[in-house]
This record gives sequence, structure tokens and C-alpha cells, in this order.
Amino acid sequence: MFIRMQYVLAPLERIIDDIERTGDVMALNGTPVFDLPHESGRQYHTMAPAIDGIADFYEMFWARRKQHKVLAGIRQLAKRLHYSMPITEYETAAAKADMAAMRAIVPMLTESEATDLILQTQIKAEIEARSEG
Repeated sequence: MFIRMQYVLAPLERIIDDIERTGDVMALNGTPVFDLPHESGRQYHTMAPAIDGIADFYEMFWARRKQHKVLAGIRQLAKRLHYSMPITEYETAAAKADMAAMRAIVPMLTESEATDLILQTQIKAEIEARSEG
């Protein structure tokens, strides 16, 4: 489980590191995207919804434990990417702080709970997509 969760967080960590290192993000048609190195072929995923999905997963974890934590740094990063706004050191530092909080819960997750949280996150994303379209 620990390895799989690290695998989920790795792309987000890479996005933040790339922003810090270069100040840029990869984009297709003006939309920030990322790829997963393990995928066969080149498949790009839109950054902002993916980042929000990761935040949803962890916030649901905390909500189930009656700890209403919000990943404001990660959410702010996603919003800035979505609206093509500049990302400052402040945003990357806040996102990194959230990453540390997210990594801290990984050892607490059971495989069944992670699977359930993933399903709930996917359902939430689908409901939001349908309400926007």
C-alpha cells in the first residue's frame, strides 16, 4: 500500500518540483498537463482536476475521522494552474507543506480503505463533471 500511495503522490511532487526548478509547466493548447512516466506511449492528463482529485482523496480520509482538514496549498496550486495564473514561492511552499501532511497519513491507510476512497473520489469527480456540463 505504501508503495502505491507514493506512486500516486509522485506526479504531484514532480509538478511542484518542475515549477520550482523552471517556473514553467507543460501545456497542451494552453492547458497545463502532465504525463506519467510508467504509461506506455505518451498520455497527458490535465493538471488541475488531477490535483483536486488527490486533494479530495485525502480530505475524505480526514473527514471520515472527523478531522476537517483542508489542503489549501494544494487547492490553491490547482486553481492557479486552472486559470493560468502565476505560481509563486508562497504557493509552492504551501503545496509542499500539504504534501508532507498527505505523506504522513499513508502508513495509516489500509488497502480496502484506500480502494474505497479512490472510488468515492471518482464518484465525486463524475458528479462534478456532470453538473458542470
